[in-house]
Amino acid sequence: MARPVEQVIEEMHSWQNVPHELAKRGIQGKKNSCYSCPIANYIYSSTSRDEVKAVLVGLTRTMTVDPAGKWTYFDSPIRIQNFIRDFDAGAYPDLDIDPEGPGEYDEYDEEDEQEDEDDDPWG
Repeated sequence: MARPVEQVIEEMHSWQNVPHELAKRGIQGKKNSCYSCPIANYIYSSTSRDEVKAVLVGLTRTMTVDPAGKWTYFDSPIRIQNFIRDFDAGAYPDLDIDPEGPGEYDEYDEEDEQEDEDDDPWG
């Protein structure tokens, strides 16, 4: 059931055991992915697309974007920060969509990096 994003964030911030609460709700995600980590997936799955178009989760805050392009920022309590850090380090494999994989941004290819630099519109 879709709820207002503020209500979802407030609920998450009250959780004492973040991994347990996510597992209880069947939420998984990708390591090192601000768009598809378990926190982002929970927020996205709990809110309406009329209210939230995108979710980005950083270590210290979460950002949501509404359909009009307005950004809203929510500071993350230490429990959420600790979960994100531990999850990205490989803890909680039951919450990881691909526990054996490297995560969203762990693979580095120098050739791809050079191609990205060549296509940089900012010079």
